[in-house]
Amino acid sequence: MQRSFVLVLALLGLLGASLAAQVQNPSFENNAFGVPVNWSPSGVGGTVVLQFLPDAGVPTQGVRYVTLDAGTSGPATPHTNIGGVGSDASGTMKMLQSFNIADSTMTTLSFDCVLLGNDDAADFLEASISDGSSTLNIAHLDVLNDVGSGPPSFTGLPTSPLTTISVDLGAAFPMADINTVFTLIFHIGNVGDTAQPARAYIDNIVMSAGTPFGDNSIRFIPAGSWVQLEIRTEAPFLEYYTVISHNTAFPKGTGPFGGIWPDAQTWGFVTLPLGNAGIHDLSNAAGEFNANVWAGLAPAGFPFDYFLAVVLPSGDFRLTPVKRGAWNVAEDM
Repeated sequence: MQRSFVLVLALLGLLGASLAAQVQNPSFENNAFGVPVNWSPSGVGGTVVLQFLPDAGVPTQGVRYVTLDAGTSGPATPHTNIGGVGSDASGTMKMLQSFNIADSTMTTLSFDCVLLGNDDAADFLEASISDGSSTLNIAHLDVLNDVGSGPPSFTGLPTSPLTTISVDLGAAFPMADINTVFTLIFHIGNVGDTAQPARAYIDNIVMSAGTPFGDNSIRFIPAGSWVQLEIRTEAPFLEYYTVISHNTAFPKGTGPFGGIWPDAQTWGFVTLPLGNAGIHDLSNAAGEFNANVWAGLAPAGFPFDYFLAVVLPSGDFRLTPVKRGAWNVAEDM
């Protein structure tokens, strides 16, 4: 099936447009026992296993959650900059997964956790996020400061309150885009001896709306005898379509085709093959395309509606809001 026909279907609403972040098995429901699929345990002496018996307020979603047990691992050292960027925890039992985000607006990551422990040392639960160049600590609970006021546990261990952790990755990693590979890491650490190993429960990892990684945009900027076409995509080398209609008889954004009322030029543009610069092409390494277009292509003030359709790596389309321009007079009305 040609991409242009897929675009037509998508814009007419015949294809689903919902996108999801690519954290796999986020609530640990994809298998019944053992290590949760899509997650990698790391460390010596501890365990990472699925649980289905409710305890201390979990599960908070579905019927399973994961237990991290420090066992005989350690001695552990916390992240060097709690709540900030630094060197990650070490000497821990941990569970991790690498992922990227298919929808650049769904950048807030959250999860639920409980720490269990009964030690005279600050055994800890931590979570961190790495973008491959820096590691951000997003959670730190320890036995000395956070355990004791939580719900009862069938283990008999004191617990922390059920805690929801949330981080806006768009704000925390302003240079990230939909191609950025993140790694989410959960740690459980014995700081001193292992006579009373720490334990943690994790569940309900969710991606929700946050600070967008980047915006798609298209502008026609009057510049005398030229009109500057300026296209931005949310990541480098993304396929895009410039979608235009001269049918402006109806209110802006009310049309059935991505918000416009299409005309012959609309169909002509969206059916052009890849490689037509400024119409159907790939953005450059900076996620951009810029060109000067001769202003004499249309009479000054000639109205038109337009938007940009960007193809994400998932194959889904993201559309910019409809603009109404007046050729070589106003970029948007």
